[in-house]
Amino acid sequence: MNNSENIETELIRDCNLVFGTTNLYTILDITEEQKRNLTEDGIKRAYRKLSLIFHPDKNVNKTDDEKETAALKFNCINEARKILLDATKADLYDLDGFLIDEETPEEDNSGDDDDNETAPMDSYQSQDINDEEMDYSSNESDVDSDDYKAFSPDYEIRQLIYGKTKLITFYLNDRSKCYHYYLSKDKRYYCSKRQKENHSCSAILLKRSNGEQYIQMKNDHACEPVDYYDDEIVTITNFEIYQKQIGKELFIFADEDRSHFYQYYYVKQKKCYVCAQCRKNGKDTKAIINPKTRELEAEAFHQCEPQSYIPKIDASKYLLDKSIKGKPLLVVFADRLKKTCFKFHWHKNKSFYICNEKTCSISAKILKSSNGEKFVQMYKEHKCHV
Repeated sequence: MNNSENIETELIRDCNLVFGTTNLYTILDITEEQKRNLTEDGIKRAYRKLSLIFHPDKNVNKTDDEKETAALKFNCINEARKILLDATKADLYDLDGFLIDEETPEEDNSGDDDDNETAPMDSYQSQDINDEEMDYSSNESDVDSDDYKAFSPDYEIRQLIYGKTKLITFYLNDRSKCYHYYLSKDKRYYCSKRQKENHSCSAILLKRSNGEQYIQMKNDHACEPVDYYDDEIVTITNFEIYQKQIGKELFIFADEDRSHFYQYYYVKQKKCYVCAQCRKNGKDTKAIINPKTRELEAEAFHQCEPQSYIPKIDASKYLLDKSIKGKPLLVVFADRLKKTCFKFHWHKNKSFYICNEKTCSISAKILKSSNGEKFVQMYKEHKCHV
């Protein structure tokens, strides 16, 4: 485990210990309503308010236990502040939460992922799993399994789209309900909802001397099982990949006329695209460019419905300006004669524009297509009027 992973693991542990959650917004007392239009100044104000309570200098007269708790809380709010003030880290956190012990591929430092649409994935396999080739299990002597008591014979090992594996166990032998586990570097599988539900259910895959594989589980689930689905991998031809200010976006169109689409973000740590709406619903629906065939391959099952596609706004229908205070301003014209318009202010922390009308809060981004042309992309229709 590298230094950044150690720091993040310690942060997760401390946040759970003193705040009972790993939600950085909750730790900073930022509500869902405040989060919608959260600015850099808003994050700093939330941090300063709590730092006046938890800073060591404010707790010098407390007991040793109270000092220790305050110090841990101060460290947590400080780390939360740093993550949320970093646009890239905040974007990744909002999309994927903490990445420790999830199905994150090994980092490949041979090139710059931002310039390479298909980062090297030597472990990628599109064919079925070959148990003789995949080393996802351990011998009984390799892993300390003393605490793993509950034996579960009804399970499935599923190959993920970029080469790693996922464990699926079935609920009371009912194959319509299941739990999902992701493989960690310590050769243990951890429940996919363990951070959200704040529990530590895990499993290990073992192999007997005769080669037979089986699993043992530790701790009962605190979460409910989910519906089982067969995540078929399909080749996609109707799609577009765009460059944004930080990272890339993938649009996979759900119909031939391109009236509906799924929006994906590129996650550098995972070297793949993840459906944004599915992620909000608790499922990572992924897509990659197959480095061998150069084709886009995606998991077919979505935990969301496709959203209506808003046509691109080309360069002749918008302009970039500055507000009276000198901040970036996006002006999108609403008519051909350019007499009426919508105005968007720049959300620095999220790296996109937001409609100035508080009742609307529609976001817009400036994207760049493969031919280098820039355009404005909105994701929902305006609720306000010009």
